[in-house]
Amino acid sequence: MVVNNKNQPTWSISLWDYSVKIYGFKEVKKSCLKLQDEYHANVAIILWCCWLNSEGITLPQSVMDEALINIDTVNQTTLLKLRSVRRSVEGTGAFTSDQAKVINRQVLNIELMIEKVLLYRLQDLTRRFIDLPLLSETPVTLSYYLQFINIESASEEAEKLQQLCNLRSVVVDDL
Repeated sequence: MVVNNKNQPTWSISLWDYSVKIYGFKEVKKSCLKLQDEYHANVAIILWCCWLNSEGITLPQSVMDEALINIDTVNQTTLLKLRSVRRSVEGTGAFTSDQAKVINRQVLNIELMIEKVLLYRLQDLTRRFIDLPLLSETPVTLSYYLQFINIESASEEAEKLQQLCNLRSVVVDDL
């Protein structure tokens, strides 16, 4: 990460661009969706943790509380409901296959728009707290987040996904 001045840190890649590139790899997407479906993990927060690691940004764990309030709350009140609508459209039988596809495409576009806003909020959160000293806290990491949401194999899951993201980051940077 490069810092232009104390108030305006810049990154080698924005969180949104990083997320789009990394999530575009099948293995990363599959791993994120598994954590989301099996453990109700928030994919935006997962990608944020991976981005922090790839950028070498360290934030105190207390910032995770802020992220959960600002991001996971919106996720619970909007995205989860939209996903439920999208899944139920196909299963109701009230629409033809083509109609269901059109509706689902529109709902998915709304989901993606909200996810983009959430990723920008996380990047803004990073900008706000980037200068906080760690003191005795350890930094926000993917492993911490997965432990926080009570995944028993959090360290292993985090290490596996972080390695995938790091590997894919190198591949993306070399293109």
